[in-house]
Amino acid sequence: MDSYGILYQDQEGTLECAVSSIKRKGFYVFRSDMDHEEIENIKYVFSKAYALYGEKYKSLEDIDEHNTIRCPLLLDKVFLKIASNKKVLGVVKSLMGDNFILNQQNAIINPAKSSYNQALWHRDLPYQHFVSSRPLAINALYCVDSFNGDNGGTWVIPGSHLFENYPSLQYANENKIQVAANEGDIIIIDSMLYHRGGDNMSSEQRRAVNNVYSSPIIRRQIDFEEDDIPYPLSDADKKVLGLSFKSYTSVSEYLNSRQSKK
Repeated sequence: MDSYGILYQDQEGTLECAVSSIKRKGFYVFRSDMDHEEIENIKYVFSKAYALYGEKYKSLEDIDEHNTIRCPLLLDKVFLKIASNKKVLGVVKSLMGDNFILNQQNAIINPAKSSYNQALWHRDLPYQHFVSSRPLAINALYCVDSFNGDNGGTWVIPGSHLFENYPSLQYANENKIQVAANEGDIIIIDSMLYHRGGDNMSSEQRRAVNNVYSSPIIRRQIDFEEDDIPYPLSDADKKVLGLSFKSYTSVSEYLNSRQSKK
């Protein structure tokens, strides 16, 4: 017996522990369930996608976009597989209910010994100062490389998603923790938790794929269509990608959609 006088307790189980951790602390680390070959393939696809992205979109460094691939799932199905991880979707569903979408996906690079535009404290719903009974958005950060103190692993301020204000600098410095994770692990964060990338003092870049799931009421960062995706999608894929939710361009289009649902 490890306690007494308790009438109510959260349920046991990995999913339940993850959900409880995100509710209370604002984050949780899912250990990788991928084998070495899968992890190495993601690294290869990431590098290939980064090269293709740079060829397609020029002058990225001029606009400080050279360390990011926006919506990489438009380049390779591997990124959709990452976004469709069953454990992650199970957590998101438990926290947000059945209706949520992949609001955005970005492949990100924390360069070695260089400035990094995600190194400032922020929420992934920026400029918002409120709390809600359920999360409006959840981040799932797939670690292409390991995250540690040397290569700029993510820092968080535990519990900061529960308060409207950004805390004082003294509080942030005294309570911040750096999240350690292995390659293939997934760090799940309440999007309202204050977090930042660390300083990468290693000789190698630190890479990740950030997936943000949100309520459908929040518009997707990039409003792509099904025709923009170069591989077939299942109905479940379409729902996760937000293609089953749309804004109508006219009253007639809206009314016609209601008729088709009869």
